[in-house]
Amino acid sequence: QQPYDDQEVANGTRAAFRRLILDPPISSTVRNEIGMFASREGSMGEVEALCDKATLTPIKWWIVYGHNVKFKQPIAIKLLSQ
Repeated sequence: QQPYDDQEVANGTRAAFRRLILDPPISSTVRNEIGMFASREGSMGEVEALCDKATLTPIKWWIVYGHNVKFKQPIAIKLLSQ
């Protein structure tokens, strides 16, 4: 089961982004980026990205593969660093 398939995880993710992002247009973009991540679009769906998720720390993975989601990448790194 993927994290986004778990209703509690999905609700918590959306709640965290609501607290961090107060601008509605940016919030909409971030929700779109969450969809990109969940459906493994762009660099996040590359064979290397899928293999590296088993070997890289989450922060390093986001640094390497999160560049095509310009708003979500820094937020993910911030959340994972806490």
